[in-house]
Amino acid sequence: MQRMTDDWYRLLRASHYLGYHTRPAMSYDFDQARDFSLVTSNAKEVKDAQDLLKRGTGMEAAIWVIEGLHGSTGTEYYLREVFHPTSIAPAHPGDAPGARKKFDWRLNGAGQRFSRDVRLDHHPWFPAFLEDNGNFGFGLRFLRDQDVKDEFLKLARPYFVADR
Repeated sequence: MQRMTDDWYRLLRASHYLGYHTRPAMSYDFDQARDFSLVTSNAKEVKDAQDLLKRGTGMEAAIWVIEGLHGSTGTEYYLREVFHPTSIAPAHPGDAPGARKKFDWRLNGAGQRFSRDVRLDHHPWFPAFLEDNGNFGFGLRFLRDQDVKDEFLKLARPYFVADR
């Protein structure tokens, strides 16, 4: 049996959310963004983020960030990171390098990056998940599908093995 990190058990206990990044919407590449952060000017997302942070001793939040890469054969989707939000602050121009629009807020946290090792669109469950989540056009959103949450955890598990 593999020994897992404490961060793995913290992730298992979390309340899970989705975040999405695509260059056309954000006007900069995911790899140019700060690790474990989301920028937004959407008032509902700001309120949702503030609510997540107010939980205090309650269940902690975890945000799974998916990146969509548009290519000649369609969009490829990757699980890029999962993080626990710790603060929300006014955004600065460096938080969204090259962005054509101004973002008002930045949600910050700590977590695990996956680079582009975890591709999602090849999995049989992904098309229904994408459709159920409005092609990720809803912004920060609660991950309500337990089967998909379990799939994300299965894909992320190798990154949380102790002494790997």
